[in-house]
Amino acid sequence: MSSQTKLIKDIMSLYDTILENKKVSEAVDVYDNVDFKDYVVGKSTPSKDNINTALLQDVQTAAKMAGLNVDITTAISGHDGGTRHETGNAVDVAKINGIGSGGATNETNGNAEFRKLGNKLKDALVSMGYVWNTEIGNTKSVLWQTNKGGNHFNHVHISNNSGETSEKSTKNTDTSKPSSETTPNVSSTTPISSSGEITKPDPLIMGWGKALTDFFGLEENINRIKGLLK
Repeated sequence: MSSQTKLIKDIMSLYDTILENKKVSEAVDVYDNVDFKDYVVGKSTPSKDNINTALLQDVQTAAKMAGLNVDITTAISGHDGGTRHETGNAVDVAKINGIGSGGATNETNGNAEFRKLGNKLKDALVSMGYVWNTEIGNTKSVLWQTNKGGNHFNHVHISNNSGETSEKSTKNTDTSKPSSETTPNVSSTTPISSSGEITKPDPLIMGWGKALTDFFGLEENINRIKGLLK
């Protein structure tokens, strides 16, 4: 094998690595509208819990659609067993835009602004296919403003045990922002750290990626070169 042919094959191998990292690069800021707050509810540490990636992405998509910033305050740790929480398929949101429920136990007491924001989040999730206040028999559900399974007046309970993200809704629940600003869906296999953050690709690899893309042009040209080297 000539040195030139070996060099080209090495470049092709690097290009394959770049393509594998492409989805990760596009999803670096996937949780811009979601934060993980530890010890807000008892000993809950959601930032350290292994939460279903598809569920987290749906929470992010719904929050961005509604123009909200939500705090996940409970996931696996600090929650009773026998629910979707213990498998990482459910999360609780007890603060929205930094506002809590004010100890709400029904539809009239507590913080009225929290109820308003909770309704916006719920409506966004429902528009994405989440079923409101009926978790049994549904893979995706949002419990809100109900005492089913606990006090869901002081937090929004969101669950997804399907392992798949919902299709983005064409409906935008926040009229101040265009629906095109919703976050791209992310595969449930996207690398995630224990703190719930998307793993960022090596910047050197991404730099090579841009250079190679500019040099070789479209991906089909790369595949054509590979065929000639076989």
